[in-house]
Amino acid sequence: MILMSTPPPVVIASPSMWKKWVIVFAALLIAVIVLLSFPRHATSSKPAIPKITRISVTAQTLGQSRSVRETLSFPALIVSQQEAKVVAKSSGTVQEAKAQLGDFVSEGDLLLTIDDSSGNASKAGPVSQAKLVSEQAGVAYHLAQTNYENTLDSSQKDLRQAEISRDQAQTGKLNTQSITDEALKTAQLAVEQARLALEDRKQTATQTEGDTRVNASVVAESALNASQSVLAGINSITGFDENNSVVVPYDIYLGYYSQTRIDAKAQYKTAKADLAEFDPMQFPTLSERIQKTLLIAQEVRDLADRVKELLDRYTVTGSVLPLTSATGPSLTAFQSAVAGYQTQINGAIAQLNGAKQALDNVSLGNQTSLDALQKAYDMALQNFESLKATSSNQIDQAGFGQYQAENQVENLKIKLDSQVAAAKAQMDSAKIQYENSLVGLNSLSGNYQIAAPINGVVTRKLFSIGDTAAPGQLLMTVSRPDLIKIQFFVDQEALPYIKADMVAHLKVSNETVVDAKITSVSTRADEQSKRFMVEAEPASGTLLSLGTVADITVDLDYKSKDPSHFMLPLSAIDVGQNGSQITLAQDGRASKTEAEIIHIVGEAAEIAALVPTDALIIVDGNRLAQEGDFLTISNFQIMTNSE
Repeated sequence: MILMSTPPPVVIASPSMWKKWVIVFAALLIAVIVLLSFPRHATSSKPAIPKITRISVTAQTLGQSRSVRETLSFPALIVSQQEAKVVAKSSGTVQEAKAQLGDFVSEGDLLLTIDDSSGNASKAGPVSQAKLVSEQAGVAYHLAQTNYENTLDSSQKDLRQAEISRDQAQTGKLNTQSITDEALKTAQLAVEQARLALEDRKQTATQTEGDTRVNASVVAESALNASQSVLAGINSITGFDENNSVVVPYDIYLGYYSQTRIDAKAQYKTAKADLAEFDPMQFPTLSERIQKTLLIAQEVRDLADRVKELLDRYTVTGSVLPLTSATGPSLTAFQSAVAGYQTQINGAIAQLNGAKQALDNVSLGNQTSLDALQKAYDMALQNFESLKATSSNQIDQAGFGQYQAENQVENLKIKLDSQVAAAKAQMDSAKIQYENSLVGLNSLSGNYQIAAPINGVVTRKLFSIGDTAAPGQLLMTVSRPDLIKIQFFVDQEALPYIKADMVAHLKVSNETVVDAKITSVSTRADEQSKRFMVEAEPASGTLLSLGTVADITVDLDYKSKDPSHFMLPLSAIDVGQNGSQITLAQDGRASKTEAEIIHIVGEAAEIAALVPTDALIIVDGNRLAQEGDFLTISNFQIMTNSE
């Protein structure tokens, strides 16, 4: 039997099975592809992230921006709490100095002497005249005393002998005539010398006063011209005068948003108005005209100071107004020009003050000198008239004695008694005159020999040997070295923040820093610098030398006046032609926002701006950061999702 194999049955797949096989095949294919895409031993890595450039800045929160602490440094002068000014009491030439700068003197020590002849030997001064009068009075007193003693001796002798009495009477007459003639000549010479000295001084006083008035008028006119010149120069820079043709294309740069510019423009208008209204004929006296001219010059000086501050602190540079320029306007050129205006107007003010002082001093000095000379002349004339009367009486008495001696010996005693009484009266009168002349001489000498008023050290010496001193002129200053204080000056902006009992820090030349307590703050500005004086006392036991110049620092906290405003350093504010901006840090990136400057004090400003509560204000590096730049804030750790 032949066996035949039966073929295997043919299985026909259903549609559902085909789908399963297709899914399995696709899964295997994907797995192979995935395996092939990862070679063996290959190291896995993440895709590279682009590197971001960051700007390094310093920022602070809104709370930290409510106030700004600033350390201000000022030059300070070490002075004495007690000092005495040594002034001349009379005019003359400084002849000798007994104390020098830095010498320690005691109260009453002779400091210097003044020669009352003013260095001119041909003209006798008050002391020389008083000395001459005293010497003449001494001679007269000596003669009167001798005459009295002689008369007294003669009255006790020779009463018994008529001839001897007659001869003595005749001799007495001759002696009396000789003595009185000599005394009258001396007294008449003194009167003539006093008259000549008085007339000469009157002529000199008239000429001196006239020259002083002419010089004062010239100085006043020069100061007005200087004021006009400075006003014109400042207007050519700032264009403050709205009625002229000056065009200032860089006006926006000149502190446009600062209070200083507003104040300067107002000051310009005030000074110009006062200058325009000035009329020399409306002042009844030269002193009043000088005073008004000085006020105008001071207004112009204040204007120059404000414009200088405007250029130095609040003016920005740009394409129209560069910092420097070989041709055309520049900030440096304007600063130099205004500095020149300051020097010019300060010089005019100094000349005006000198002219004003000269007008005040010349009348006082002339009147004092004329009064002294008139008194000396009156005294000499009185002495001459008195001497004439006394001499006439003596001569009459001597003649009467001779006549009586020849005719009546018995009356000799009466005559001698009368002569003795007259001689004694003359001696007493001469003695009184002599003593009075000594008192006058000592009083005048005290005006020309100047003594130390207190114990201390000579800290100022304002004369040289041979200088001419005027009454009231400051010659020396004597200061107590054991009582010291510190003086320095602050600007008006810082004045409200400096109070008594604040602690300051004084740095002396040997780099040592000592604490000092502020004791007083002046509420009145210095007329020259327009700054306010502050005084402080160093810590107990601090040794400082008078006249030393040191640096003193004060820590001030500037706070915003409005709770919604902020206080920022000026460097944190970007000032441009289109306004001011500050830079914020939000989500790690820079954001610019508009800001309005409300008030500037020191190196800080009070501003108003819309700032989110969670934002930080950049105070350093803001000029490098642009809108949208990524930031690295050194004093804060900020996590953001923007990276």
